[in-house]
Amino acid sequence: MSQTARIILLFVLGLALLVAVALLPWEGFGAPLLVSLLGACALTAWIWVEVAPTEWRRVVLLVGSGLLLRLVSAGLYNSWLGPRGLLDDSISYDRVGWALAQAWHSGTGLPSGLGGLAALAGEPFSRVVGAVYFLLGHSPAAVVALNCLLGAGGVYLTYSLALQLAGKDEAGLAGWMAALYSGFWVFSLMVLKDGLTLFVLLLFLVAFYRLVFAHRLSRTSLVWLAVAVATGLFLRALRDYVWVLAGLAALLVVLARLAKVRRGRFAVALIGLGLLAGLIGLTPRLVRAPINWANFGAGTFLASYLKELPPRGTVLDLWVWTRAHPGAFAQFAGLSIVSSALAPYAWILPGSIPGAQPFNAYTVSYLGMWLWYLVLPFAGIGAAVGLRRAPERFVPVLALAIILFLLFALTIPRESRHRDMVMPLLLILSAEGITCGWKWRWWGWVFWAPLFVAAAIKIQAVPSLVISVAGFALLLAPLILLKARARIKIAPT
Repeated sequence: MSQTARIILLFVLGLALLVAVALLPWEGFGAPLLVSLLGACALTAWIWVEVAPTEWRRVVLLVGSGLLLRLVSAGLYNSWLGPRGLLDDSISYDRVGWALAQAWHSGTGLPSGLGGLAALAGEPFSRVVGAVYFLLGHSPAAVVALNCLLGAGGVYLTYSLALQLAGKDEAGLAGWMAALYSGFWVFSLMVLKDGLTLFVLLLFLVAFYRLVFAHRLSRTSLVWLAVAVATGLFLRALRDYVWVLAGLAALLVVLARLAKVRRGRFAVALIGLGLLAGLIGLTPRLVRAPINWANFGAGTFLASYLKELPPRGTVLDLWVWTRAHPGAFAQFAGLSIVSSALAPYAWILPGSIPGAQPFNAYTVSYLGMWLWYLVLPFAGIGAAVGLRRAPERFVPVLALAIILFLLFALTIPRESRHRDMVMPLLLILSAEGITCGWKWRWWGWVFWAPLFVAAAIKIQAVPSLVISVAGFALLLAPLILLKARARIKIAPT
């Protein structure tokens, strides 16, 4: 196609899109379409500036696929379920955002009808929603489109972070897993702040790694320093505990770099002593900090399995209870960690057994959970390989992933929407484990076999067990064939 033909085609497409925006219902179609177009242009420009020309098309295909999947899933979900499919958080942010937009337009304060939701008005995401409504009208679909764009940006940031940690092959695999993992699509189905939080966290990590591991200081380093500071402050306003843990991971990056420099160990020791002194000073506040346990109480999942649950109170109360009941704490921690790693259980279809919920937002993540079940054992393998190959790069990410996962698992068991905040880091580790060599991959069966059998037994269905075994055979056959072909040596003719 000639250059003139391309220009004409782009002009016709642009004109058609402008007509569509003008003629379609604004709040339901026009506003989200406008946000999608502007965001897609911004993402394309971002990739064009950063990515090498030889990789540009591949990365655009990756990010574009992630954006398209999120937009399509959000459109299908909302057109099918409508308001019935919205989570309580989404309804709250929508109400507060619209109230803020009306208050900004009128120059008055918030209406009194919000009640307890007025506390959300100071949150950054509520103000983002309010800004969208202020500019485009009361269009939740426009915020959904914005979340889809943030999700696609998260795909690119996962690719970029994996490129910093591992290499090109691992980055491509991690990026495609992030694009296809449908647990991230849940963030884009409605007005939720999880997509923004994950995007800011990944941008902070990418900026910090590019700053610390730069070969020399330049203007680009100053730009990444400004991005790291800005995203760190914004992350603190979004979720302060994630900001604290991300800051500790960033500090580990600095310490790892200092440890490899002459006389750097002395600086590491001084920083370590400073952290220890600060921790001792904060101990009185930490032990009095309240723990907001979730999913606990009569009738909940854990209460049905455990005879003793941690007390509702402070960190000190938990410590006293753990010392008095070590066995109960071990049982609680083990069940919470395993259930949080596997939830939502993708083998339990909506309405298939008593107590199973009907189709909802979490059902959308089932496809991604099967992907996670397949790559989960490789996350451990990737962690071991990465620590051996480049410990100064992998230690901070691994520490952040472990602490965040344990925090979510022990305080919000089985809440996969919060657990998925850690999933980009786990997918990067999985990509490292998958690409490291065949001798490691067979260890995956040590995990897969018990998982599939336990899933079939859990729902007490023999057909499911047969399907699981058949699925095993289908998965195992290509691996065996590839392994056999690799061993065959074709003699030269």
